[in-house]
Amino acid sequence: MTVAVFAIFMDKSVGDGDAAQPESFCKEIYRVWTVIKSSWRVTALWKLVGYVLLFGTVIPTFKDFEYYFQTNIIGFSNFTFSMLQLLGATMLFLSVLMYRGWLATSFEPRSIVCSSILVNIAGTLMTLLFVLRVNEKLGISNIVWVMFSTTVTDIALLALYRLPTYVLFAKLTPAVIEGTTFAVITSATNLITPVAKTFGLMINKAVGVTKDDMSSYWVLMLAQMLCAFIPLTFFCLIPLNKEINETQEQLQKEE
Repeated sequence: MTVAVFAIFMDKSVGDGDAAQPESFCKEIYRVWTVIKSSWRVTALWKLVGYVLLFGTVIPTFKDFEYYFQTNIIGFSNFTFSMLQLLGATMLFLSVLMYRGWLATSFEPRSIVCSSILVNIAGTLMTLLFVLRVNEKLGISNIVWVMFSTTVTDIALLALYRLPTYVLFAKLTPAVIEGTTFAVITSATNLITPVAKTFGLMINKAVGVTKDDMSSYWVLMLAQMLCAFIPLTFFCLIPLNKEINETQEQLQKEE
């Protein structure tokens, strides 16, 4: 939300040679609201926003429990856990190359995002199997399983979901008002994380997992995996290339 508030004060219209006069906060809020209303005509943009919000809110997250499971149950040190997080962060560059060099030019955005749903399902399944200690039965060490399962799926999710949706936001946002509109939309989508965590906590109230008792942690992972199938029911909200091109042409005519 900080980005949105910052955009409210930075994205001002400047008159011909006249300095922009300071306005009250309420007037700025009204101005931004007017900008957002004017962008409602872009149906493809708001269908995309709806998909992103739905995707983030129907799938609970249990990241805090993941930390306690890997450190208290598996026995990873804080250093090992941090290095795994760092590995995922450094692979961001690989995700960007994957998207720009191959995905963006070869596939429909809807197909890319649909594949991200399948990758997310696979990732939650791998986590569930890890919690059930299936890797030990297969003779695979814990660190190897984590590195080549959840870390890989996290990278793929970034390339297949995050990057495509933000690129589409940029393509579909009307000119002149793109600063405010993009800032408000991205700020709204960033609210997904606390909402997903709250959803996870609500589920855990019925399960009763704590940092000292992780015996039912697999139930949380099972719930997450089942919820990961839900986006398959509304991924059609993602626009096709034809709709994107038509929207861009219409926006250019309005400039």
